[in-house]
Amino acid sequence: MHYSHLKNVDLNLLIYLDHLLRRRSVTLAAQDAGITQSAMSRALGRLRQQLGDPLLVLTGRRLEPTPRALELMEPLRDVLHQLDERLYRSTTFDPHTTQRRFTIVCPDFADEIFFAPLMAQLSQQAPGLQLRLLGPRPGLQDALAQGSVDLALGVVSTQNSASLRAVRLFNDPFVCLLDPTQHPTTPLTLDAFAQAPHIFIAPGGRPGGVVDTVLAAVGRQRQVAVQLTSFLVAGAFVTGTNRILTLPKRVALHIAQRFALDVSPIPLALPTVTISMLWHARHHDDPAHRWFRQNLRRITQ
Repeated sequence: MHYSHLKNVDLNLLIYLDHLLRRRSVTLAAQDAGITQSAMSRALGRLRQQLGDPLLVLTGRRLEPTPRALELMEPLRDVLHQLDERLYRSTTFDPHTTQRRFTIVCPDFADEIFFAPLMAQLSQQAPGLQLRLLGPRPGLQDALAQGSVDLALGVVSTQNSASLRAVRLFNDPFVCLLDPTQHPTTPLTLDAFAQAPHIFIAPGGRPGGVVDTVLAAVGRQRQVAVQLTSFLVAGAFVTGTNRILTLPKRVALHIAQRFALDVSPIPLALPTVTISMLWHARHHDDPAHRWFRQNLRRITQ
């Protein structure tokens, strides 16, 4: 293999192109790369000439990538990341000296149920480890591909992306949380379940869920009295009321203990919910990333 095309390309320009595609600004890309703005402008000009494409076009005050640049963005990032990993980073990983920061997208119940005890366990083993937890958001697959997010937890999917990896952490049945002083007779009948006011948790803000779909299939409909984005505060909306909260059992048990609520079976044939961990393929063999995934998986078991 002679790499005939690459011989004509200054490979440093590819690093500058990655900065430009990340920042969509010559000024900000130059700051990240540690060069002057004029040098970055010259680099963009050379890239345009060598690749035969404008690559980034000024739209308003922002540079927008062309279709050719979008096509190059993820493969370029993968190649640069792999070169950096292979050439300059040790293949071993020492948790005692790491200063690695992991950015993770997850529902808020994972913050308290999984990550708080995980960080407590790792506080001596990896005192420099840093964690940044973000709530669910659109564009997750793009964020994983671009490297702004390291891991995602929740009901996640690798559909339409061969570059993502996933592992199941656990399956949970759905159960109800209710105030025993307001619902002295349990388990609930279907009539009692359908007629009671409900609390619905929608981390992404979208109405409707699996409960509504299954109820509709048996000719029923529920009244959603409160819609929330947070799991951990939901128990406060159950206490002292006849409202019902439906959620995965592991989360329900945690909330029930905090708010002195009862956990009851649901009078519906609901599917189980699968909580998975998702990451980009470029991190699959990264020693630090693999170590963190293993510890997280262990604590969720």
